[in-house]
Amino acid sequence: MISVIVPLHPAEDRRELLEAKLRALEGQGGLEVVLVGSTPHPYTFLDEYRPPYPLRTLHDPQAGSAGRKRNRGAAAAQGEHLIFSDDDVVPEPGWLEAFRQAFAREGAVYLGGFRFREGHAWKPALRLGRVGFNNVNGVALGMPRALFERVGGFAEWLEGYGGEDLEFGYRLARAGIPLRYLPQAQAKHLGPTPARDLLKARQAGAQAARIARYHKDPKLALELGVHPAQLVLKMTTLPWMKGLLGYTGDYELAYAWGAWETRYDPPPSGQQA
Repeated sequence: MISVIVPLHPAEDRRELLEAKLRALEGQGGLEVVLVGSTPHPYTFLDEYRPPYPLRTLHDPQAGSAGRKRNRGAAAAQGEHLIFSDDDVVPEPGWLEAFRQAFAREGAVYLGGFRFREGHAWKPALRLGRVGFNNVNGVALGMPRALFERVGGFAEWLEGYGGEDLEFGYRLARAGIPLRYLPQAQAKHLGPTPARDLLKARQAGAQAARIARYHKDPKLALELGVHPAQLVLKMTTLPWMKGLLGYTGDYELAYAWGAWETRYDPPPSGQQA
């Protein structure tokens, strides 16, 4: 059996998106769905909804981050294979079957394909023909439970928006676990597009800087664009160059500011996952 684990967004009303997701899974067979939220009764429709698959809703008042919610869902799940998929993602027909066939072929970590609500498709950035760890995301992330447990799950020391997917991907790569793109598993990402949100760009920069410092890896910092030398360069050149770069310049400056602002942050109190 495959367990689909869905962390519920704490601040936005995504009832219609979640309902569309759950109904899209009705005809895909051989699964269970585990919803994890920080409030006891997130949506009233769940009290009466009776899907043809096992559905559970877990309440963890301490689950402030998506990473913690995913860990709680994985701990409660019954399946030997896990798919983590956010509550604003609606699978298309054949989504689960594509994952099922992939799991039978190879014990790897798979990233499903998806389109944003604006219509453009996401594709992973490749390194020497391979999927890089920085592509890991919460839209459709599938793997055998054994691989999830091997790297210790998602980091719970990261608080706030984002970063837990990136940090998880880094540990997967460090452990030598293969990442595969699975375009046959298509879905629609109907929530906000992060690349168009400057506040999220700033938050992403801050989380990237925290991750690089946590792992004490200068190469990681360089790859994420948050090495101190890179930040000094960006902070001195982007304010007057960003007009030439259009929106990309605005995004890069917001990302750099977010990373710069964390330079005096205390070390995270959690232990490395």
